[in-house]
Amino acid sequence: MAGPDFYKILGVSASATADEIKAAHRELVKIFHPDLFPAGAEKTRANRRLQQINEAYATLSNPERRQQYDARRVQAASPAKRTVPPAKKKTAPSTSPRPATATWKSLLKLAQEKLHQIHEAYRTLAEAERRRKRSARISRRADTGKHTSATAKNKSTSSASFPWIEYWAGRLRDLGPVKATTGIIGIAAVALVLHALWDEAETAIAWTLLESTSVESSQHSAGTRSAERNWVRLGSYSSKTQCVSSLKEAVAMDERAGGKVFLDERSGTIAMAIYMTSEAALAEEYLHAKLKRTTPDAVDQQALEQEAREEAKEFVRKNGLSQRVKNYQCREIPVIQPESWLRRKLRQLGLVS
Repeated sequence: MAGPDFYKILGVSASATADEIKAAHRELVKIFHPDLFPAGAEKTRANRRLQQINEAYATLSNPERRQQYDARRVQAASPAKRTVPPAKKKTAPSTSPRPATATWKSLLKLAQEKLHQIHEAYRTLAEAERRRKRSARISRRADTGKHTSATAKNKSTSSASFPWIEYWAGRLRDLGPVKATTGIIGIAAVALVLHALWDEAETAIAWTLLESTSVESSQHSAGTRSAERNWVRLGSYSSKTQCVSSLKEAVAMDERAGGKVFLDERSGTIAMAIYMTSEAALAEEYLHAKLKRTTPDAVDQQALEQEAREEAKEFVRKNGLSQRVKNYQCREIPVIQPESWLRRKLRQLGLVS
């Protein structure tokens, strides 16, 4: 059909239930959420993909709109089935166009086929030229003018019937077999270089270590919890084992820094580190700040310590004790590989999408 295939976008069959469609939509939103990608081209492509997913879900989750979409889908597919008889489908040679983004192997195979065809055409034309020259020598040796005139007549008829053969035979004869073969190989090499510069961005699934930080106060019942947008990427890995190893190293550093660490030993992909701020720690922090602002000659150590303790006590009375919570998680998320320089420039000029 002319429009997008909503079932293919969500990755479900045409007979999927409403619950299956809802579950597929939820999983795709988790994978292609734009906040999981850094700013730039990756975030733009993730945004575009998420719009397609939401559009497909809005249509298929509504029973009336889904029924209308299925009717249009069946109507668009039925004429194509009537116009192609089954017998011709089995015997007719494949004429489907090659994909625009063919791999370098298929492109090399195509170049080799074209090179072989051109080489065979050159051999055929060269053989025809040799036969023509041999016929011309035999005609010149003939004693009668009848044979000479007949040869000239045949030559003029052949040239008039197939002028393009004579034209390309002359061009190939002027170039010679070495130059012609070199030129064909050069064209194939240029085609391979252009294909290498035309690579599109691809999406791959990688294990990623994520971190989120939140600050909670004892004066608030719920505190501040990390939302999905607060997750920060610490690194991407090719396997779950590497990601879990990096997570354990991070929580070990938190434990050495005085944090209380909780690790999910069953899966190994989730951990938490909690840093508590006490009244004594606040008083010491205030004291250091006061010492930096006071000249060494006018320092009254005991008075400054008393002021720092009073300020810390007042802060705890108003705000309560606070704690900083760091959450870690290893998760499989899509990573978009960069596109080629040529395609990026053409897309900036608006020549390609």
